[in-house]
Formats: sequence, structure tokens, C-alpha cells
Amino acid sequence: MLFRSSAATLPDTLASVQRQTCQDFEHIFVDGGSTDGTLEMIAAYPGRKRVLRDVGGGVSRAMNQGIEAATGEYVAHLHSDDYYASDDVLETVAERFAREGTDWVFGNVQVLKNGSLVPPYPMLPFSYDSFAAGRAWVPHPAVFIRRSAFGRVGMFDEQLKYAMDVDLWLRLGRVARPSTVDRPLAVFRDHAEIGRAHV
Repeated sequence: MLFRSSAATLPDTLASVQRQTCQDFEHIFVDGGSTDGTLEMIAAYPGRKRVLRDVGGGVSRAMNQGIEAATGEYVAHLHSDDYYASDDVLETVAERFAREGTDWVFGNVQVLKNGSLVPPYPMLPFSYDSFAAGRAWVPHPAVFIRRSAFGRVGMFDEQLKYAMDVDLWLRLGRVARPSTVDRPLAVFRDHAEIGRAHV
């Protein structure tokens, strides 16, 4: 989890994780320099957690630091101002990994704009060619990756300031077809007043 001054929205994110029916997870918090009480909020957060403090060098480096610190079999990045769409997201994803043996799973997202949930865009069938051509998309907050896959394709490119996730999905999609869940797994807040932070 990467965050920076996210006290206004982080409670919803944390609550959505705490409510999961699957509780076999660890939480890696990557601090990008919070100054608004976010660290105190995380200190009170129960469960297995690790906090990496004052990680600089950009978003890609922060996400990579979280991946390197993780000990679980699967990795997900949930933005600190977004949240899981339902209480069975982790259970659904775990079942999909177990049943299909894939290296990555992703689902849809819903957008929360001006306090209302916007109906999700239809999920188009994924293939490497369709994604590379812009005919398919992969929503970052709804992506789950087998940790061993990073050893095959590398992690987020720390030289990139934008679209570092697209770059990774292209490398991953070239060698491993994802399993897709045709339902919202995460809610993405669309707003200008709070800067994006990655979880």
C-alpha cells in the first residue's frame, strides 16, 4: 500500500480490507511522506502489517518496495483513496487462482464520482494483441498477481512516471494469459481535490 496524506479517504480503504471474508493476507504500507495523521491511523490498524516509512523515488519505486517486502503468494495494489467493491473480493480471487493456476487475475472497477457510483464499463475479452492495440484495458486497483511472476517479467519500471502499470501488464500479458472476473472488484474515486496515491 502506498499512501501520502490520505487521512480523508483511507478509513474506507482499510474498512473494505478488514471486512473481507478471506482474512489470510498481510498489509504492506509504503509511506511517501504523510503529514496529516495518516501514520497514526495506520498505527491503530489491526492485523498483520508492515510500514515502510519515507520511501522516495516515485510511485514505481514505492510499489516495488512493497512487492519486495511482501511474503504472501499474491500481490495487489489498492489505491489509498479507493476500496474493494464487496466483502468477498479476496475470496473470489483466491478461488480463481486455485482453480485456474494463472499468474494474474483482474476484474472490473466502478467509478465513484460526486458521491455516486457510475455503472462499470463492459469488460472486453483480454488478449495481448487487443491490450497492446488499446482495445482492452486492465484496471490497476482490481489486479492481483502471483508474486513469483515478478521474477519472470520484472517489476514496475522505476524510470517511468506514467503508465508504469500498462508497461507491466504488457510484459505480463506477453507470457501469461490472465483470468478475468466480470464484476467490479474495486471502486475508484474520480476526483481532483485529493491527489492519487497507490495502495
